[in-house]
Amino acid sequence: MTTVTVVVEATGAHGRVGEPAVVDRATYERYIAAFNARDIPGFTRFYAPEVVFQLGAREMRGRQAIIDWYRLAWARIEEHCEVRRFISDKSGVAVELETEFRAIVDWPDFTAGPLLKGDVLRKIGFIHYDSSPMGFTRIATASHRVLVQPDHWASG
Repeated sequence: MTTVTVVVEATGAHGRVGEPAVVDRATYERYIAAFNARDIPGFTRFYAPEVVFQLGAREMRGRQAIIDWYRLAWARIEEHCEVRRFISDKSGVAVELETEFRAIVDWPDFTAGPLLKGDVLRKIGFIHYDSSPMGFTRIATASHRVLVQPDHWASG
């Protein structure tokens, strides 16, 4: 297995600021665990300060923009990710994620399509993370396959 080098932002966690930490599958699983737990400081510590997050047609720049997005999203959905496949090299990480979204309120302009309270969407996506010594610099997402979709999507 190859690994990618990124910096964990927190001082003391892996040494001095700027000292690289190896992101192997176990480390990436900790990142996803923090994400699934909605631990914003826990998962955003992997991001470079000027990270770019490409989510479909939406592009967010900087950690704060990503934090703002997830605060908005998590007020509307419950989200849970599972790593199906993990690949890394010195330039970054590529993963295949299975993600379930459960609407806790209506969200007519959700990125994948309109959700009504109680809807469940489960899909597989590909996520690519470019990295630098400062952390992930770009996160690019692509939807691959829908496994479960809301009933009203089929009739619309």
